[in-house]
Amino acid sequence: MIEIYKHILPLTQKRLFLFIPLILSAYTHLWNPLGFPDFFFDEGVYIRRALHVLEGLGPQELTLHDHPYFGQLFLAFIFKIIGYPDSLNPKAGEVHSIEMLYLVPRVLMGLLAVLDTFLVYKIGDKKYNRKVGFVAALLFAVMPGTWLLRRVLLDSILLPFLLSSIFLALSINERRPQSDLLKSLSINLKNNLLTILSGVFLGLAIFTKIPVFAMIPLIAYLIITKSKYSNNRTRLKILGLWLIPVILIPASWPILAFTINQFDDWKDGVFYQAERTNEGFARAMEKYYRLDPVMLIIGLLGLAYAVIRKELFTVIGIVPFLLFLYFIGYVSYFHIVPVLPLLCISAAWLLVDAPILISHKLRRPSQSKYTFGSITIVVIISGIGLIFTSMLLVLDTSRAQIQAAVYISRYLVDNMTLISSPVYSWVPLYVFNYSQTLESFWDVPEGKVQYDHVILLADIHMERIMKRELVNLWSLYNSTTLSAQFKSEITDYDTRKYPYTNLLSMREGASVDIRNGSHISIG
Repeated sequence: MIEIYKHILPLTQKRLFLFIPLILSAYTHLWNPLGFPDFFFDEGVYIRRALHVLEGLGPQELTLHDHPYFGQLFLAFIFKIIGYPDSLNPKAGEVHSIEMLYLVPRVLMGLLAVLDTFLVYKIGDKKYNRKVGFVAALLFAVMPGTWLLRRVLLDSILLPFLLSSIFLALSINERRPQSDLLKSLSINLKNNLLTILSGVFLGLAIFTKIPVFAMIPLIAYLIITKSKYSNNRTRLKILGLWLIPVILIPASWPILAFTINQFDDWKDGVFYQAERTNEGFARAMEKYYRLDPVMLIIGLLGLAYAVIRKELFTVIGIVPFLLFLYFIGYVSYFHIVPVLPLLCISAAWLLVDAPILISHKLRRPSQSKYTFGSITIVVIISGIGLIFTSMLLVLDTSRAQIQAAVYISRYLVDNMTLISSPVYSWVPLYVFNYSQTLESFWDVPEGKVQYDHVILLADIHMERIMKRELVNLWSLYNSTTLSAQFKSEITDYDTRKYPYTNLLSMREGASVDIRNGSHISIG
């Protein structure tokens, strides 16, 4: 009986180490996905592109080549499997139908975030130990800043593929070839398969969003160090085997552009993306600090600790990516998503390893006092993170956007042109097949144009841009009259107080104006 207990106890502990973060992650990423956060401009773009693929129109919309295709291909694949949106039997003007249309993609993102949590645990366990994996997954599950993964963004889509690539590289068998020929062949075959699959997953991540190429040094380092071949030529062959899918999969983007005679447009799109500017890296990091200051601080402290301890894993993963963000012109706070798991692992290793180091430095073999202190810190940080996250999850930040989407689906009539953010346009355009819908307010022509009837959905994003850049849209706005206005509860909270500072990143859902006009000529 004692022997059975000895076998069962470690298994139970292992399951607890895994299940606790997964349960918490399911709560923090799947609770109220419709209400929090608000719907972001880019979410509408990527859902629309996925539905464009489902219509059999291919992965490329018109001539704008801003990102590779895997994001919309992946979403379209999942939508096809579940029969979305037709399986919902959506009805124009019905509140439940509109809510379900927006809910399903958000639930998918929540499920991916739970998968991310599992992979963070496995990576921490594989690289360090089970305690590090547990703490890293716990931080990733409960800290407020990971609400970014709830949005339908390319960064959220690519993350499980990136983490899978890292985990597979870590899983390569370190043992040298055996004297037994069959065992040696089996080990080599397994390692080669893991190497290729790691390359495939990283290639798919880059095929989703190009900046993830900055993770190549990390995974290449793992491939080389884990293979343990003494022959440098063999190591280079293994690295080359890994690099083939890493290069070829993203290369299908320009190849497809060439085959459809849009290679020049592809070059223009790539340079446009590279040359765009905004407030830059420092401002983006400041915005993320407002979302989750505790996680950012302990993550960076963990990174500094890794530098001191000469532990290259998180250093090679985080530093090149952040340097890339620093040197490009256009950076947003959600661009930090690919390094969030590594920041969590970095922080976890600090919290687990530092007490052991301190006890050794002080020449005290008993580590119980320092371990207890470490556990206390983890419990406090994760507890506070869970409380703050819960305070955000109960909010209904997208209320105005859902109400506006219901309104326009109810009142669209013949010969009426709908102009809105992509947050709204994909519903009438691809779900209800209302062809007089512009994909985005950016599509209002610059020259002379006339509208018999027009309905305009104006949120803060549109108002800010049209005043600065879109002269015709601004004229159109001033030629229409306000017919309805919807507000969410975002404005009810003091955004100077944490955790409601997170609401500063949710301005688009604060208020939506519906404006109508007839027989309008502009330009």
